[in-house]
Amino acid sequence: MIKLVATDLDGTFLRNDKSISKENLETLNFLGERGIFRVIATGRNLKKTLEVIAPDVPFDYVVFSSGAGVYDLRKDKLIFIRISTRKLCSELLIS
Repeated sequence: MIKLVATDLDGTFLRNDKSISKENLETLNFLGERGIFRVIATGRNLKKTLEVIAPDVPFDYVVFSSGAGVYDLRKDKLIFIRISTRKLCSELLIS
């Protein structure tokens, strides 16, 4: 049984113009109806990811900065980050 589906953004989920196809949105809704977690997995930092994904796009989590952090989109909460310094953390979240 599938419990989670993850997708990259650039060149995979997003079109070249950063829009989202009707088919991709329908698929996200289909997965959500079946209780399957929908995850963005990207090398982008969190701020840059949230700039291209509208709040109404039905993802559950963002794995950002190539796995350095996990953000819960539904609870609007950072749930994991692995950074060695506070300065690097700030750069990942807001740069």
